[in-house]
Formats: sequence, C-alpha cells, structure tokens
Amino acid sequence: VDAFQTEKERKRLEARNQEIDGMFLSLYTVKAKGILTEQRFVKLTAALEQEQESNQKRLHDLAMMQSQADAQESEVRTFIKEIRRYATIEELDEAVLNRLISRILIGEVKKVDGQKVQEVRIVYNFVGGDPGDCSIRQRSPPHAGEGYYCIKDTLLIFQQHSSNTSPT
Repeated sequence: VDAFQTEKERKRLEARNQEIDGMFLSLYTVKAKGILTEQRFVKLTAALEQEQESNQKRLHDLAMMQSQADAQESEVRTFIKEIRRYATIEELDEAVLNRLISRILIGEVKKVDGQKVQEVRIVYNFVGGDPGDCSIRQRSPPHAGEGYYCIKDTLLIFQQHSSNTSPT
C-alpha cells in the first residue's frame, strides 16, 4: 500500500463528499424556491447520493487497507526486534525457536533431476502466518553450516561462522 497515494485519495474523496453535501443544500434551496421540479430534484439527489455512497465505501476500503498495512508493519518491526535480540546467540535452543518460530512444516523427500529435494516451510511468529509465504526448496541433506530466514516471500540464507557449531 502506497501511503502517500492512499492519503491523497482519501483527502480527495472526503473533499468531494463535502462538496456533495454543499450541492444537496443548494438543491434543497433551489427546489424550495420553486425553480427546480420535483422530478429533476429527485433525479439529481439520487445521483449525488449514489456517488457519495460509492465514496464512503471506497473510504472504508482505504481505511481497512491502511489498517492491514499498519498491522503488517508492526508485525515486521516486532520480528526484527526479536531477531536483533537473538542475533548474537551461539546456539539455538528450544526457547529461542519457540519465540521466533510458530511451526516448521517438512514435506516428503522427492527426487527431482536425480537429486533428493525436500520442501521446508517455516511459519514465523510476528510475520505472515500463511505457511505458503515461507516456502524453501533445499538440497537434502542441507549444506553444513547453512540456515534460513524467510520473511514473507524473501528467503535469506545465512552461514554459521562458528566451525564447532553443528547445523540444526
């Protein structure tokens, strides 16, 4: 969601709705003076009401999109904060895994082009939630010393630098 464009559209729609409110007042005044027929008044106000309802629906949709974007941004910030907290760990333990990872889904081993391939899906706490967002194809067995982070559709492969630490 482009926040600048969303805000620009929101302001435009709100200004238009205010303009329509002013037009309603003008139409009532003109009708009360007898200048405008009842039939024409009904037709004009119906068109304005329809436009205003459409604008209100779009404003609601924009607010929902912004709310979702804000929630997603908050989840990513929380995840980054947690990752920084654990950036210098020497060893993965149960507490760290439980804090960062919701679940790990391991697919069955398949042969593709003569190599064993296995799908691993990692569902992290704080970001995403759909296991399809973190799909990884890796060789079986994985390279020693390699690990993976997946944030939404982005896969980050990291190397362990400690030579005495075995991969988990």
